[in-house]
Amino acid sequence: MAKAKLLRSTDVFLRGGWRVVIQIWELPTVRPGHRRVRYRLSLISPSGDRVIGYDNHHPKGDHRHFRDIEEKYDYKDAETLIRDFFRDVDLLLSDEEGP
Repeated sequence: MAKAKLLRSTDVFLRGGWRVVIQIWELPTVRPGHRRVRYRLSLISPSGDRVIGYDNHHPKGDHRHFRDIEEKYDYKDAETLIRDFFRDVDLLLSDEEGP
């Protein structure tokens, strides 16, 4: 059985102790109704809590976590996924820093 191919793996520490983790894989085979890309993007707070997350694990499929809210995510492509994730990161971090 072929393994998933890691397309991107990023683990970056931001100022203030925040951390961004991005992992995107290409799956060699997919079941009907599933996508060929598996992903997990997270913003981790300085205390170690995940405050933003985008992932598509089974059985939930594509979804997004923002603070304490979980909702369906409309996946289009990897570029849009990363852009949407960093939009949320910028929004949350600007709220944390305040005026």
